[in-house]
Amino acid sequence: MRFRLQRATLPALTLAVATLFTAAPASATRVMELEADQLIRAAGFMRDSLKLTPNQQTLYQQVNAKSLTILRARQSRRERLQAELKARLADPRQELRELAGGIEQEATASAAEERELRELWLTLCDALTDAQRATAAEFLISQLDRVDAPAHSERSTGERPPGEHGPGQGGRGRRGG
Repeated sequence: MRFRLQRATLPALTLAVATLFTAAPASATRVMELEADQLIRAAGFMRDSLKLTPNQQTLYQQVNAKSLTILRARQSRRERLQAELKARLADPRQELRELAGGIEQEATASAAEERELRELWLTLCDALTDAQRATAAEFLISQLDRVDAPAHSERSTGERPPGEHGPGQGGRGRRGG
């Protein structure tokens, strides 16, 4: 069981470290729900707090520029896919299963881009000093704690999140069915 837990959490922790420079200060999100484009837009906050050296600044600018290029290409590709799917769906004889190929190709390309983005940002992480890494780790912990806080408070008060009903409860106080 311990092996499974480590195996499952390692990619999540790697993603958290890789997106360290891009975590948004005002909002917290679960590790596996991080969106690269949103995170890269918020990169300035972490960059300023780390007080990067001139060499680190140069590397940051290179990594950020490459990341933005990847994300622009992704956006363009997805817009083309959207238009193509919409056009094909206008044909009432179109088989939905035939559309899966384009979606699968996009998913594969996106996964490769995510790996490339992680590697880019991990390269920048490698250039940090121990003090900068500690600052980054503190920031990540605060972001992850902010995500976990609502879950812990619900359990301690026994309240359910809005919209959630007890077992067998439907809307308007009636049993579901």
